[in-house]
Amino acid sequence: MMTDKQAEEISKYLETVNDDIIDTMFHELTAGVNTYFAVLLFGEDIEKVFNDPKNKTKSTEEIAKIVKEVTITKKEILNSIDTFFNYEQELVLFAEDCVESDVFNPAYPPEILKKIEELEINVKDFSAELILSFSNDIVDFFTNDIEEWRNDVIDVIISLW
Repeated sequence: MMTDKQAEEISKYLETVNDDIIDTMFHELTAGVNTYFAVLLFGEDIEKVFNDPKNKTKSTEEIAKIVKEVTITKKEILNSIDTFFNYEQELVLFAEDCVESDVFNPAYPPEILKKIEELEINVKDFSAELILSFSNDIVDFFTNDIEEWRNDVIDVIISLW
């Protein structure tokens, strides 16, 4: 984790950075969290469908359709969001697991990376702190249109599987 001094210094720096750079940083953060959360929610179902011998010759579109039929519901997604993001202890564990995941790989702007390095802050610690700080914004991202998010993210994950 970051020291108080590191946290203070990076916060001061972020207050001076151009809004476009902050937007890119936030976009990269939410993309990484989005991918991790999606794999957490849908990965097991996707893997089962891919591993089923009767699906070996199916296209990714056909596999996506099968996954969308068998995967968790809107209510279950909302329950997961509530569990991970509305309880501090769970949010901390989620953030720590997320930044350690192979699927979390944000491409932060070079200016941000340079400052992080200068302050000797671990990128994973920085990312975890951002997840904690922006958790409400991340929840808004997920809950804006859950059905659309669910379908879009399943398509993306399947195309990368």
